[in-house]
Amino acid sequence: MEELKHLSNFELTAIPPYCFELTARKPLGYHWLTPSEVFSNGILWTAIGLSSGKIVGLRLNSMGDVEQPRVLVAVFSDEKITNEEEGEILDTVTRCAELEVNIADFYHVAEQDRILQQAIIDLYGMRCGKQQCLFHGLVRAITMQWASLTRTRQMQGLLLQEYGRRVAFDGHTIVAWFTPEQIDEVPIKELKETCKLGFRARYLKAIAKSVRDGKCPTSEELEGVPFERAKAELMMLEGMGEYSAEIALPHSERFPIDVWSMKMFWRLFFPHEALPPPQIAIRKVRQRAEERWGKWRGYAFIYVINDFDNLSKLARKPTASAVGVSTKT
Repeated sequence: MEELKHLSNFELTAIPPYCFELTARKPLGYHWLTPSEVFSNGILWTAIGLSSGKIVGLRLNSMGDVEQPRVLVAVFSDEKITNEEEGEILDTVTRCAELEVNIADFYHVAEQDRILQQAIIDLYGMRCGKQQCLFHGLVRAITMQWASLTRTRQMQGLLLQEYGRRVAFDGHTIVAWFTPEQIDEVPIKELKETCKLGFRARYLKAIAKSVRDGKCPTSEELEGVPFERAKAELMMLEGMGEYSAEIALPHSERFPIDVWSMKMFWRLFFPHEALPPPQIAIRKVRQRAEERWGKWRGYAFIYVINDFDNLSKLARKPTASAVGVSTKT
């Protein structure tokens, strides 16, 4: 495999507070754009596919600090980048790293909330981040259905191993996402057995066909649609329930709660109540999150699950007004 050449550098600014390191690699270990990307010593190596079909390598690192954030982007390719492709690269990094997302309103909500007060200290400046395209989010959603984090990573890893597009640059080999066109050509049996998708194989195949046939909206189109309507659109796709749709959606209102995360939030919201049956608990947790955090509940979700160890210790401490914090529940 021939190494991509270093073609250019770009410097981008972000709305403070902004922490590149926490945005690029969450404490739980979640990737930013592709599961195969490498993050080491504050530097991220990743790869993206462009609308032209070209795969480019990216090296990103912070050149500033949380209050004066600057991100240096180095671009690697096997051929010259056109002006249109350069614009697409910069737009992708800006949008997916949420460089222009102002979270001041979220922090205002968090400062008044006994759960989030600690999380915004521990994860100061972190952005949730977005997928490059909706199909990547849908793949992630399908592979997270009834699966542990280890199992999800296994399925995603096998999919990338079989169908991902490899590039080598700057001493690393990164596997970019496959396309819906590729998956549409793969037999369901191969997805089920080789990539160990099981029942999910049929769903992934059907979704790939919907995207290929233009029957699925783009992330950008969904962002312009109210949250509930966007969720309803995704739930029309085969295999997409409420939980899966909210994983894939780009909206800040999304709250993709499953049995695992439901238990986490139940301990924080209702520390002195016994856990009811799962569907009842999920409904109550969803309702409380919407009442408590409104349109920022998606950000609250990401902050909480990435800081849960610290927050669960805090939840066991007295929360009366005598300790000087809000008693909002």
